[in-house]
Amino acid sequence: MKKLMLICWLVFSCSEGSNKKDRETIKARVIAHELSRWQGRTTPENFIFSELNDSTFTLSSEFVHPMLKKEVEFTHRYYFTASLDSIKSSDLIKRRTKLNGNWSLDFDLSN
Repeated sequence: MKKLMLICWLVFSCSEGSNKKDRETIKARVIAHELSRWQGRTTPENFIFSELNDSTFTLSSEFVHPMLKKEVEFTHRYYFTASLDSIKSSDLIKRRTKLNGNWSLDFDLSN
């Protein structure tokens, strides 16, 4: 019984470590995609990454919009393939603008 418990623990520990590494790789891929989206015209920062399910993630970032010349925060939803090896698509789901030092109301664009 102890051997079985040890084997289960080892399998769980390895898969959990691998899962965390996979999520860090996905986060890095999503951030790289966000940086390339603006092609050097601006530099997004203050990234907030979250997992919605096994293959869908969101990333929020703040930056000065190159055409509006205002601070904005955009949130994009990223859809990955089932194997998590590539991004299938992404869409803008929320944007906010900073007015008089305060963030404006959230505008949810996903509906």
